[in-house]
Amino acid sequence: MSDQMIMTRRARQAVYRWTAIGAMGLTCVLIGACASSGARGKANQAALRSDWDAAVAYYREAVQEDPKALELKIQLERAMREASSAHITRAKKLEEQDQLAGAAAEYRQAVEYDPSNSLALSRALVLERRMRDLS
Repeated sequence: MSDQMIMTRRARQAVYRWTAIGAMGLTCVLIGACASSGARGKANQAALRSDWDAAVAYYREAVQEDPKALELKIQLERAMREASSAHITRAKKLEEQDQLAGAAAEYRQAVEYDPSNSLALSRALVLERRMRDLS
């Protein structure tokens, strides 16, 4: 082999080596970025599944990680409204099935997500009073 071919082969190997190192470095940077926004990603995935309780928990975590992110705060508020609504829907179904304890617990959970929801609070209190009267 000629000296020129050997040098070309070595140059190619060096380029491949540096390309691989660069790719590994970029992968590490991307993984680090994903790890720092893990709560946000999990929250978004939970919201897509309509798992609003999990979405609220993850958005709260994400807001703690980045308290200045207005978008996260808005998403948290939306998830809390959706979670409250989902709990009210479940409470009504349980109430129809005469499962008073479960319905009261669902109304209470709805109030935790939306403290201004006086209807859910009043329904929980009515059901709790009714359960005490039945005891």
